[in-house]
Amino acid sequence: MGSRLPADRRRTAWPHESARLALALDHRRRDRSARRRLACGGGKLTVLRFTAVWCPSCLIMKSRWRVFFKERAGFTMVDYDYDDDADAVKTYGIGDVLPVMIVLDGTKEILRLVGEKTMKELDRFFGGIGT
Repeated sequence: MGSRLPADRRRTAWPHESARLALALDHRRRDRSARRRLACGGGKLTVLRFTAVWCPSCLIMKSRWRVFFKERAGFTMVDYDYDDDADAVKTYGIGDVLPVMIVLDGTKEILRLVGEKTMKELDRFFGGIGT
């Protein structure tokens, strides 16, 4: 299950969120190169998480990911915004269904999860990876 919105509605934010959203997006732009450098390794698995501010499933999954990865070492997290990080979206072939989580071992993709997942599903998909 994921969010599908028409292209003309993807960049729309609620009026009361516009100032907060502008600050968050500005921070993400400055931080983008640092996130890409982090994705290069250090012997850890890299988790790429693609979300969008307009995506309800993404909001749900962000909190689940926070809980899920809090107990697991061995991962480097890299977050991308669907609207702001078009290069990464194109590079990794992200479609219209969000959120998307990709686990990389070096440059090799070892797991891709698309859409909203339960904690049990996350446990099942990850098995013993990174524990």
